[in-house]
Amino acid sequence: MITDHRFVRAAASLISDAADATSAALAEGLVKTESAFTDRFLRRSAKEVDGFKRHDLRWRSKALIDKNGDNKHLTDVLVILEIDLPDYKTRKGFVVQPLLMGSTTSAGSYAAARLRTRVSVMQAATPASFAFIYRPQGVVVVPAVALVASCTRPDRLHRRQIGPFFEEFFSCFIGDPKVSGARAATLEDLVKRHNARAGLALRVESVTTPRQGRLFRT
Repeated sequence: MITDHRFVRAAASLISDAADATSAALAEGLVKTESAFTDRFLRRSAKEVDGFKRHDLRWRSKALIDKNGDNKHLTDVLVILEIDLPDYKTRKGFVVQPLLMGSTTSAGSYAAARLRTRVSVMQAATPASFAFIYRPQGVVVVPAVALVASCTRPDRLHRRQIGPFFEEFFSCFIGDPKVSGARAATLEDLVKRHNARAGLALRVESVTTPRQGRLFRT
């Protein structure tokens, strides 16, 4: 695992900042749909994280968006983490279905039912399945297993703030190696394999001994 906790926490904080900025845009009426929120959030996250370094460690990141619509996709977002260090190597990921909630109203019963149906299918493929609840107050994360098991409103279930969630992901408490596939697979390969609309790839590498990973190739 990565032992430089400040390096991990800083990257998680950058993603949290990207989520907060997108939530602010939602509150201002600049973002109106789930897909628009996702696209803005992923692109900003990738931009902020890419190139960040501390001592001998550096982050690489890349966002991939399919603009052709949502309906044909099984999963909305695929997130992959690759750690390629001399003394620690791993590759894993998780899948996400979002739910957009407005400033004064909760998600309707149809949207909540649709969310439960989709995360149920995702959960059958991997236990590393989550819902991102998009709110003007910020993004929170709910595990798919809790959504499937409960009839409670999604925003009332036990949840994590987006920053601590990604910190746990980077620290390897969260994530399924099966989601990331073979090490030769690129982000484009994995997005197609999981029938996802969008993908976010994150990679940790050594500054002194960088290697070109397959994940970022096209």
